[in-house]
Amino acid sequence: MSQLETRSNDVPDWKCVFQEIDQVYRLGAAGGNSMMRSNQRSVQGAMRKITRSNPYYTPRQPENKPVSVHWGCVLDLADSCPLANLSRVLYRVESQLTWEYGYQKVPSGIAAMPACSRMMGPQRPI
Repeated sequence: MSQLETRSNDVPDWKCVFQEIDQVYRLGAAGGNSMMRSNQRSVQGAMRKITRSNPYYTPRQPENKPVSVHWGCVLDLADSCPLANLSRVLYRVESQLTWEYGYQKVPSGIAAMPACSRMMGPQRPI
């Protein structure tokens, strides 16, 4: 099977990550907040849609930002909370993450600010 034909369900580490994300959003408490419940339902629906469609897996060249040096510490801290299972499986795909600022043109002074790594959607692995 070529890389162009690889589906998300054929990449065990990513499949495991998405299963854990689904668990977090399905079983996590909304704390009585209607906006959080709405967000949880939205993520659950998106996860179901993605799981059923089994989209193509398109790896991207990993890219780090200065703030990504804290990633390991964040995962270690999450290891002792309700996100423990998710933090353990995120280690499996850590080397494949591409960190971004979310801006087309990065404003001056933001280079050391928080960045995000998107896992699903256009130009993402899944």
